Amino acid sequence: MAQAARDAELRARGEAYRRSGDEQQTAEGLAATQSLNAEQAEQALLSTQQLTQQQADFQTAQANYQASVAAAERANAEAQARYQAEMEAFAQEQRAYEAAQAEHQRAQAAYQAALAACRAANPPCQ
Repeated sequence: MAQAARDAELRARGEAYRRSGDEQQTAEGLAATQSLNAEQAEQALLSTQQLTQQQADFQTAQANYQASVAAAERANAEAQARYQAEMEAFAQEQRAYEAAQAEHQRAQAAYQAALAACRAANPPCQ
């Protein structure tokens, strides 16, 4: 509420100043105008400083975010590469296991065939 009253006072003084030039202002009116001008200049400077700081903060936050995204992307790429390498190693182990399994089955079949031939050639004693 106080800000609304202050704004109304500033508007009224601005209108009074526009209607009469500096030479028609009282010393008190000129001092008040200069005080208001100084206050507005100070507020503008503070606003500019705040904006500059906010922009710097934003740029810092944006740079940090981009660095975080880049780090996450690198970590993801490394994890994907490890996963692919592990999957390839697993596939190689699987192929080696299947080849060993097939060799075992061939050897088992050869053994069974040799055993059958041996039994056929040498019947058990009765």
